[in-house]
Amino acid sequence: MEAFRSTLEVCGLADMGFKGKEFTWERGNFADTNIRERLDREVATQEWLNLFPEYEVQHFSHSFSNHCPVFIMTMPNVQSIGDPAQSSFVPRRLITDNVLLAYEILQSMKNKRMGKRGLMALKIDMSKTYDRVEWGFLQQMMAKMGFNGSWIQLIMRCISMVTYSVELNGKSGEIFMPGRGLRQGDPLSPFLFLIYRLCWRVGTGWNINIEEDVWAQDDEHLLIKKIVSNPDLLKVADLIDCTNRSWKTELIKGTFSEVDAQRILQISLARLPQDDFLAWRGEPTGEYTVRSGYRLLLHGNSINNNGYNPSENRKCYKNLWKSDLPSKLKITAWRATLKSNLRTKRLITDDVCPRCKQEVENRNHVFRDCTVSKETWNSLNFIWPVNLVDLEFMEWFTWIVSNSSMDICRSFLYTIWAIWLARNKWIH
Repeated sequence: MEAFRSTLEVCGLADMGFKGKEFTWERGNFADTNIRERLDREVATQEWLNLFPEYEVQHFSHSFSNHCPVFIMTMPNVQSIGDPAQSSFVPRRLITDNVLLAYEILQSMKNKRMGKRGLMALKIDMSKTYDRVEWGFLQQMMAKMGFNGSWIQLIMRCISMVTYSVELNGKSGEIFMPGRGLRQGDPLSPFLFLIYRLCWRVGTGWNINIEEDVWAQDDEHLLIKKIVSNPDLLKVADLIDCTNRSWKTELIKGTFSEVDAQRILQISLARLPQDDFLAWRGEPTGEYTVRSGYRLLLHGNSINNNGYNPSENRKCYKNLWKSDLPSKLKITAWRATLKSNLRTKRLITDDVCPRCKQEVENRNHVFRDCTVSKETWNSLNFIWPVNLVDLEFMEWFTWIVSNSSMDICRSFLYTIWAIWLARNKWIH
């Protein structure tokens, strides 16, 4: 240590300081045995410090390594690398300046009276959740729920008789009719939108039509469509191998697009046959609540089909980050909640689980449904409600972390990390 200090003194190197965590090295799994030290230090000469007077050293959170990442920023002039018109994240500029600028531009265009060259402004609106409601799907959902045919026709007339026209330079263009969407402000629209958020939970699959019902939806798509015609495939049950309660993987991959096949194979099947039932997508339990319905109408697709909702999951993430565990464990658990596809990221070349060689490897399978993972949970005597077994990973994870004691939450997060670590050691 004395030789190290002597070298620093001879070379004229000084400690650069830091921001963030006080330690850069962490060893241990639980608070009682955890060791934290600042082993990694950043030093520089006075000449370098004069060259970059606004430098900054940041200690980031730990990941899989025992050492935390250290980032040194030399603080260049942001205005030299940003666009001249950029208003966000630039010193002495405000994002609200855009509003004032827009008013000034429109006022200038309005007052322009001379010259051969005209100006045009486009107001571009973003697609909202209401705009994407398919009328045909809504009609089928009402029929499935047992609404009277006359009532369904009356509702469809109310929502499908709307017409639009584009106004250009104060003149309305030709009238046209849309093929989907609900009118915001219409008192009927919120109730129809709630119906739109129902989906089937797969049990036996005999009550679910493959192409007409919603059962394997994601954020952007509701219905599953076959790319290869097969008249023998009508019900979801035709895609399930009843002998071992698993998906017919080869049949699915040969009948549907790669995206739709992945959506189907990510659905977990219960070991024992259960009845199909309609579930509410706004709650992990599948049961409708006034709270979730109100939240859905306010935030639209921020409650997406994974059961992920920023407001609903706030408690989950709060419990995760305040758990007294090493940062690398918490970060691994957090990264598991991020929806990703290992094959798409080229991290794996085969969809099949490398440990059990039986099913497609997705989050549900890796952390819960794989035989190796099941043995891990059973050995730790982890028990959760039966209705959580068929939930998607994010719903399952959120419910456990949000509704368990802190001791159980810590054990659960530690096990998630251990399962992922063991899986990677198995492969690499």
